[in-house]
Amino acid sequence: MFEKILVPFDASEFSLRALEVAIDLAKKYEAELYTISIIHTPDFAFLSGEVDDVKAEGEAFFQEKLKAVEDLATAHGITVKNEIRVGHPAETILNFASGKKIDLIVLGHRGTSAIKDFLLGSVAAKVMYYAPCKVLLVR
Repeated sequence: MFEKILVPFDASEFSLRALEVAIDLAKKYEAELYTISIIHTPDFAFLSGEVDDVKAEGEAFFQEKLKAVEDLATAHGITVKNEIRVGHPAETILNFASGKKIDLIVLGHRGTSAIKDFLLGSVAAKVMYYAPCKVLLVR
């Protein structure tokens, strides 16, 4: 049913829950498992070095966290392919899913109110609306 599963991973408790669900699904369907961690750079920076600093800090942070992701997946007999990208979270997730022909995105959701999602937009709402594949929200 699913050949390629993607988990956007930001090291939050919500993305960890989504990862656990995705590992179970990957095992059940013998699917490839991908994670994507996104470094969201400021829309504007006062100093040219600020963006480089954010990227470097984000890269170091996610490298450490993704080692634990690999260990968890390996403990369940699953190989995971981790990617770190820079960009807007929803757009980056959608582009990655399209490019890799992902069948299912398993996304942790913080459970914000529908009104807040409507007014401000959330990553989960944008991914659900524009995804080229099925999306499973995990709370």
